[in-house]
Amino acid sequence: MPLTLLNYVGPPVKLGAIEALVRILGETTVPPNYSGTLMTVKVTYEDPVTGRRGSQGHTVRVNATLNQQAFISGVDSDLMMEYRYYALMKALESQVSADNLADATRTLNEMERIAQQTKDIRLMQTTKSLKQGFQNTTDLKKEITSQVTKKMRS
Repeated sequence: MPLTLLNYVGPPVKLGAIEALVRILGETTVPPNYSGTLMTVKVTYEDPVTGRRGSQGHTVRVNATLNQQAFISGVDSDLMMEYRYYALMKALESQVSADNLADATRTLNEMERIAQQTKDIRLMQTTKSLKQGFQNTTDLKKEITSQVTKKMRS
């Protein structure tokens, strides 16, 4: 099943030195009634203290359910809203680049709604910063692109 990443190019994703948590967001389509291994995520790294290479892996498995309530209870709604937020952020960048400011304004308002609904400080601060950039800059495309790139990678 193909995996589409939202905030990085890949797979595979290659990162340089990292100092904090890295979120790699993506999506895939799960066939109806699928049960089993969906994907295996593997991280290979070099320990900065010892210089040794190491790796860790995690298998993602899914189980089919016939009950819609059981399915919904297994969905992390905060994670889904965060993904939607970053997808909107990516759309915002495209809208601003195309000088489609009416749609960009609607997108920014939807991002603000999601940030408030999740009560995620990072999302609220990002939205505030983007709104200020949207209102205060004469070089809007450059400012929004810079903000989006920075936040998608943090």
